[in-house]
Amino acid sequence: MKDIIRLASFAFLFSLPLPLFASTSSYHVGNSLTVDASVPYRFAGMVAAQGRSLSASWHISCNQSLLSIYNGAGTCVPTGPAGTWMNALPNYEWDFVTYQPYTQSGSTLGTDESVINSMANDWVELNPNNADTVHYVYATWPSLTATPWSDRWTQSITNDPDTPTSQAAEFYEHLMNNLHDSQSVAVPMRMIPAGHAMYVFDQLATSGGVGDATSVEQLYRDDVHLNDAGKFLLDQVWYATLFGDPRGLSYTSPYSHDLLTPEFLATSEKIAWNVVRSNRHTGLLVPGDMDGDQNITASDPPLFNQALVDREGYLADYPGVDLDVLADFDGNGHFDEDDLEGFNEMFSGTVPEPTSFSAAVLTLLGMLLSRTDRGFSRFKARATNGSPGFSG
Repeated sequence: MKDIIRLASFAFLFSLPLPLFASTSSYHVGNSLTVDASVPYRFAGMVAAQGRSLSASWHISCNQSLLSIYNGAGTCVPTGPAGTWMNALPNYEWDFVTYQPYTQSGSTLGTDESVINSMANDWVELNPNNADTVHYVYATWPSLTATPWSDRWTQSITNDPDTPTSQAAEFYEHLMNNLHDSQSVAVPMRMIPAGHAMYVFDQLATSGGVGDATSVEQLYRDDVHLNDAGKFLLDQVWYATLFGDPRGLSYTSPYSHDLLTPEFLATSEKIAWNVVRSNRHTGLLVPGDMDGDQNITASDPPLFNQALVDREGYLADYPGVDLDVLADFDGNGHFDEDDLEGFNEMFSGTVPEPTSFSAAVLTLLGMLLSRTDRGFSRFKARATNGSPGFSG
């Protein structure tokens, strides 16, 4: 148990969002699904509205895989000031770089791992100033077919180098784990969980929880690409992963779609932030942060107990949170009462048994008021960044 707590503490210290700066530079490798993310077209406007700027370039090869791009596939969209990835690697410095795997003949789990590793390593070897660049796998979404969308996203994927590239949750999980295990150069390697957010959206929409939406299929403009409603959700995921909490940000949205009601906008922001902050590969996981403020404070124990006794109620307020990751303190892959001990040890207090949520809240309030001298502020996230390439 103590080893788990030490790991949780380490993750807490090094899982803070990338802070905003006067200027942030990014490079993006992929196809039209990367363009769908509005990088750098409209997403940059969202960043600019927060008083910052995003300077981006990209290598977009339509309908091509990472393997094809690495082997010289040409571009279908003007590249931006840095040119193709072959020019951008040695001649420019980047704060972060994104790679978008794609299903295409010849593209496999092994080739995606190899290409991403090669590009990430080349970025450092050809330009040592990029040693601190943060690298992201852009986890996109399945196309629309006769097979139900959720079945494609949740399908079982074999962790084998010859497994064809697939836009499925388990494929991206294997890819991220394999990248961490095989990196020959230690570079920050993370993920932008777009498909994951769309899956949560679909689960909520089918139960009437996202405004007028009834299915994730309403986010598409064709069988592959997204409409403005889908792009709004994507923007929230990108912003959450790269810069932090997108909820309630003030900016003028460039999107227009019948689904974009106030309820849709607010729920999409919540989904994006909760999915991103409770994913083990985004670099933002703070174990036990039940309210999503990136801190461990007095507000978290009551929510921890609520999630134990009324999981559905907690998730109604925090849609998209993966409790089996965020609150799994015993390391068995599941959130249950056995995680109380680990949460209790991290919090340095006594969390009551969840026999009654109301009684738990009252007990905790009394406990916390009597222990203010212990100082919960020592758990507060420091303004340090786990990515050495950034400073605040």
